[in-house]
Amino acid sequence: MKKKYLVWGAIATIGAILIYNWKKNQDKEDKKNEELNDVNSGTPKSETVSQQNTSNTSSTNQIPNQYQITREDWDKPTGFTVAQGNEFRGWFNDNYPEMAKAFDLDRTGLPDNSNIRKAYWKYSGEWKKYLASKSQSSASATQAKLNKDTMDRLYMAWGGNTSAKKATHSKGRDLQVFFEVSGQVLMPYRWSIIFYEYAKGESRPTYTITDGGGKTYQRGNFSFNGSKYDFSATQGTGAGQRAVTSSNLITAINSLTKRSASLA
Repeated sequence: MKKKYLVWGAIATIGAILIYNWKKNQDKEDKKNEELNDVNSGTPKSETVSQQNTSNTSSTNQIPNQYQITREDWDKPTGFTVAQGNEFRGWFNDNYPEMAKAFDLDRTGLPDNSNIRKAYWKYSGEWKKYLASKSQSSASATQAKLNKDTMDRLYMAWGGNTSAKKATHSKGRDLQVFFEVSGQVLMPYRWSIIFYEYAKGESRPTYTITDGGGKTYQRGNFSFNGSKYDFSATQGTGAGQRAVTSSNLITAINSLTKRSASLA
């Protein structure tokens, strides 16, 4: 009789263990389904499920694991305005068309919906590089226009003058004006001031004054608005000290060289 009770007890224990394991697995499955439903409604409760759902944002595409976003990024807005968001969307579609399909990201839409967040927080580094390059290109274009406009004004002011010579080379256009300075005994050759259209990492066009022996006397920045010259010496004689504003070029050269000059 005692043996019979032991057998039934063992059977009951095994049954209890099986029921416990089934209930445990069922709870896990129910929790997973609940979280998936939350993610689909835009309110993920765990990073794991967010990542699992990231690959299912498009019914026909799969997002590779390295492009899945974290829970932290999911909840973080991009800060885009509508215009900025659409610029990002256009850039993303142009540069990563396959990933744009995977993220289900079209070219227009709300600035902070979940699709744009996924793409932005995974490609923010590349996007910032693009913006920096765009800004640099814009600055270069602005400076190039400044240089061209300045040189055009110089050509208008000095065109046809026998003391001026136009030149073109690989770095851009320049205008060379020849002049003579008093007291030149050993170097009776003409001096010159050369206006350069191209920039050398400067915010303004540059100039160089060369002495009668062909040696650089002074370098600096300049501007010319069509009637007034503005010079600032940055290298050579008078660097950091000689700054001149004048409507007369010879007067300006006299101040820059501290000599009496006249057109050659």
